[in-house]
Amino acid sequence: MKIIKKFFWVLLLFVSLTSVTDAAVIEENELLHQSGGGLTLEMLSLDLFQLNEMLKDNEFEPLDDKMFIYGGNLFSQTENNLRYANFGSGGSVTSTTVDGKTAALSLTQGGVWLEQILPLNPSLAISGIMATSLGSLKLNLIHDTVDSIEEGFVVPQETLMKATIFMIKPMIGINYSLKRYLDVEFKVGYHYSHTLGDWQQGGQKIPGEQILTQMHGMSLLLNVSFGF
Repeated sequence: MKIIKKFFWVLLLFVSLTSVTDAAVIEENELLHQSGGGLTLEMLSLDLFQLNEMLKDNEFEPLDDKMFIYGGNLFSQTENNLRYANFGSGGSVTSTTVDGKTAALSLTQGGVWLEQILPLNPSLAISGIMATSLGSLKLNLIHDTVDSIEEGFVVPQETLMKATIFMIKPMIGINYSLKRYLDVEFKVGYHYSHTLGDWQQGGQKIPGEQILTQMHGMSLLLNVSFGF
C-alpha cells in the first residue's frame, strides 16, 4: 500500500508540473484512439501462505508468491478519453524438489477494464482503471517421475485440481505516446480475488478444507498498445 501512495503523489506532482493544453490541442492528442490493441506483462503478488504451508508439510517446495502473467487486449475509446478494453492473460509459478516432486500453480483469466484517461499534454496522460475478470486456477502436483510411457499409464503420479476465480482490480496509471499510433502504459494497482465454489478434480468437487479462497496483493502492469 505504501507503493500505491507514493505512486499517487508522483501523479499529483506530474499534474502540478505539467500544464493541460487548450481544447484545440487536446483534439489532436496522440493518446486519443478510436480503437486498438495491446500486449501486457503483469506481475501479481499472491497470498500463498496457506498453500505453501501445505506444500511443505507434504515434502514439496513452496511456490514463489510473485507470478508473471502475459496477455493481450482490444479496446475502443470515446472522444472524452473513456476506454473500454477486453483482455486475456495467463501465467504460472513452479517449484521442484531435488527428488523430482513438482508443484505448479497457474492462472488464466479473461475480463474487461474501464479506463478514464486524463491528458496532461498531447503525449502524456494519467488514468484511473477498474478491471474485473473471471478465470481458472490450476494446481498441478507431480509426486514422482516415470521411467517409461507404460508406467505413466498404470502408476498414478500426478494430481490436477482446478477452481474458478473472480477478480477485481482498481489501478492508476501513466500513459505515454511514443508515436502517433504507439503508446506505453504503466499501471499499478491492488487485486482482490475469490474462488467461486469448491476446488474440483476431474469434474468432481473436492470435499474438506479449501485453499486460496481469497487472495489479494499488488499488481504492476506494463502495456504496449497500438491505436488508430
